[in-house]
Amino acid sequence: EDSRDFVNYSIKYRHSRWWCWVRGRFMRIMSRYTADGLLNMSRMHVLSTSQWRTLLKLALDDTDKTLLDVGAGDGFVTQSALPLFRSITATESSSTLAWRLWYKGFAAVRTHDLRASGLCEKKFDVVSCLNVLDRVDYPSMLLNDLKDATKPDGRIVLAVVLPFCPTVLENGTQRLPKER
Repeated sequence: EDSRDFVNYSIKYRHSRWWCWVRGRFMRIMSRYTADGLLNMSRMHVLSTSQWRTLLKLALDDTDKTLLDVGAGDGFVTQSALPLFRSITATESSSTLAWRLWYKGFAAVRTHDLRASGLCEKKFDVVSCLNVLDRVDYPSMLLNDLKDATKPDGRIVLAVVLPFCPTVLENGTQRLPKER
C-alpha cells in the first residue's frame, strides 16, 4: 500500500515544467544531484516502514536498534525507517543532500569514505546501502566498510538498480568506476 501511495503521489505532484526548467538552469553550474537536492526533486521509494519491518523481522515493539544509511540522498527512504530505530545516522557525499538530511533531523555525515569518517568503528545494528553500490569507484571496498560498520549479529541491507549499470558522477559528468 505504501508503494501505491508513493506512485499516486508522484503522479499527482509530478514536477512542473517550471521546476524542470529551473533544474536545467541549475545543472549548467552544478551536478544534477546538487540541483535535485536544492529543489527537493530527488524523492525515491525503495522500502516502506512495513517492508523494512518485514525484511528485518522486527517485532512491533523492537525499536532499540541503530541504523547507518549509506548514501541516504534526500532522506525520503530513511524517513520510512525512522519509526523502527532508536537512532539513525545518514551519510551522503553531496553537501546539499547532507544539508537536507540534517534539516530533516538526521545525524548527517557528509563523506565519500566510511572508514575515514570513523563510522566503521561505531558498529550499527543495521547498515543500509540502497542504490549506491553501482555509483562508487570501488564497490568491493564499500562492501568491506559496510561489513566493518555492522555489529557481529547485525544486518546489511543492499539494493541496486536493475539493469545494473555502474557509473560514477564526477564534476557533472558520468564515467565508469575505477574498479570493475
